[in-house]
Amino acid sequence: MDIAIKILLIALISTGVILGVFLLMLILKLHRILDEFSITLQDLEGSLPEILENIKLITERTKNMSIKAEQTANTISRNLVYLSTLAQAVKIMKNIFSKKKEEAHE
Repeated sequence: MDIAIKILLIALISTGVILGVFLLMLILKLHRILDEFSITLQDLEGSLPEILENIKLITERTKNMSIKAEQTANTISRNLVYLSTLAQAVKIMKNIFSKKKEEAHE
């Protein structure tokens, strides 16, 4: 029985050591991951003003493009009105000339 208790104690101690080593490795890995995350956050913090400036520039350019697109749409709309008026004028002139041709043939 004495030997069985000694073997059991050795097994428990071995298991404890293995678990301890495993936990230590896990803690070290977690520490390394947190360090990398911290470095990444510091890099982002340094880049944040530049990122915000880029967002501001993109927003401004998009706004300008939107204004230009609206102006272009208004110009096209006005031109379409002129074209439809011109088409109506051509239609009227065509009707007048066709009536004059009919009168000339009669």
